[in-house]
Amino acid sequence: MTASLPFDTRDDATEPPFQVWQPTADDLSAEAVSPRRLALRRFRRNRLAVVALGLLIAFGLLALFAPIIAPYDPIKPDVKAIGKPPSLAHLFGTDESGRDVLSRLLHGARVSLSVGFVAVTIYIGIGTLLGALAGYRRGWVDGVIGRTIDLVQSFPSLIIIIAAVAIVGPSIWNVMIVIGLLTWPNICRLVRGQLLS
Repeated sequence: MTASLPFDTRDDATEPPFQVWQPTADDLSAEAVSPRRLALRRFRRNRLAVVALGLLIAFGLLALFAPIIAPYDPIKPDVKAIGKPPSLAHLFGTDESGRDVLSRLLHGARVSLSVGFVAVTIYIGIGTLLGALAGYRRGWVDGVIGRTIDLVQSFPSLIIIIAAVAIVGPSIWNVMIVIGLLTWPNICRLVRGQLLS
């Protein structure tokens, strides 16, 4: 016969001292949250991320509606307002050629955001595809993709971008493609690591 402990309140000393809680169907249905809702809930709690998304949307809308919002033609100079400081006529002032800085900023945002969007789409596509391939296939496929990642990351990206654009020609599309083709390794490693874990 086993002696019961002084703080043992069980009726029968033969039952185990603890029981593992097993959730019921009601418990699971009440606590079950889809991954999408969980991610959205976490995102909403992060104030910095919400503010950043708001700013990104605002910049995107300003860039999208730049031809309507911009007060002046961004290319046309105003010879009477060369190098003027900010005023009611030119909210951000004018440059050394007399062009309105606000108009140039709004139109320039279109180019910057489009370069970023296309480059990110390219490198997320390549990185996700190769990372998933390396994570699923493993073996020699993983080795080849890993060595390719090491090769791409061993060269300074800025020098390669400048050299590639000099070779293929100075075009905004060439810049987007070269940036996308050089920045995929980090996404590839991330996807591969998630699949292996």
